[in-house]
Amino acid sequence: PSRQVDNNLTGTLPSELRFLTHLDYINMAGNALHGTLPSFLCELTRLEYLGLKRNDFTGDFPEWITELSQLRGLVLGRNILRGSFPETMANMTSHVDGSHRFRKFPDDLRILYLEGNALTGTVNRSFLGDTRNLAQLDLSDNDLTGSVPWHFFEGQRTLLLILDLSRNRLEGSMPQYLPFNYQLEYLALHHNNITGPISR
Repeated sequence: PSRQVDNNLTGTLPSELRFLTHLDYINMAGNALHGTLPSFLCELTRLEYLGLKRNDFTGDFPEWITELSQLRGLVLGRNILRGSFPETMANMTSHVDGSHRFRKFPDDLRILYLEGNALTGTVNRSFLGDTRNLAQLDLSDNDLTGSVPWHFFEGQRTLLLILDLSRNRLEGSMPQYLPFNYQLEYLALHHNNITGPISR
């Protein structure tokens, strides 16, 4: 694994990382790395954790993330990423061979932290696709709009422990009831535009 947390690393991610094809863990949080997130990271097909929180990465949310099929943890909070990432993820993508497929997060993704960026768009039903093992989701402090995605509690997604959607521009009312979720430990919705009574 590569752990370079809370150091004084500067510059951009070196392209030589692409040759470390056996890497399964990268954590370089809390540095001063900048530039766009390089697409050569998608060549690290064994990568299970990518942690680049608290740096100065810019640009659009990278679509190549969907190529990391083994990814379990994606932690990109507190950067300067922008773009309408939920809608980007849901859009159909054309391939050079004429085929089509939907971009989506890896099925076994368990941790997704994207807080404190400049991401926009709505969090629709196709956003998480078939990820049934997601336990921690933090999309707080962005510029997301639309309704609160209560569908996160539907179906088989019962492993969710943490859901933070605070400090966005979500709107709507509380549902008549919150579906049973035996695992949920933390739910943050403050600093949005949610109205109405809280049902018993």
